[in-house]
Amino acid sequence: MSTSDANLAAGSPQGSPYGSPNGQSQGVPMPDAPAGLPQQQLQGVQTEMAELMRMVATAATAAAEAAKAATGASQGSAPDRKKELYKLIPKPAMFAPGDREQEVAQWRDWYWSLKQYLTVIDNKFGDDIAYVERINATEVDIDLLEDEERHRGRFL
Repeated sequence: MSTSDANLAAGSPQGSPYGSPNGQSQGVPMPDAPAGLPQQQLQGVQTEMAELMRMVATAATAAAEAAKAATGASQGSAPDRKKELYKLIPKPAMFAPGDREQEVAQWRDWYWSLKQYLTVIDNKFGDDIAYVERINATEVDIDLLEDEERHRGRFL
């Protein structure tokens, strides 16, 4: 069906293609009820479908609000926001390969998941990890670090 369909032009673009829940047509005719299906049962099915659609809309709204809360928690540098986000997302699995071959095969994926997790918790972890990857032989004295860097080091 195209958007230029005359039946759609008469009805709501967001409505059901089979008309409104109360049985009034919105440009597209209601399909005939199957043979032997009483009108009362058909209305019950329509009511259940309307309730199901309401529940789906409610769930979608709740998911959008949760995503907005998670985004808000990841922005800024307030410790309470970071703590809230830390509780929301799952931690990466423990890296425990059985032998050297598994270690080599699993390392890249595990390390990537760890970096993603830490970057979501605090986006400054990305800069810290990039620094360590560039200069991995230089020892860093924790007493010379700023408070935020010390906090991230303890968290890690």
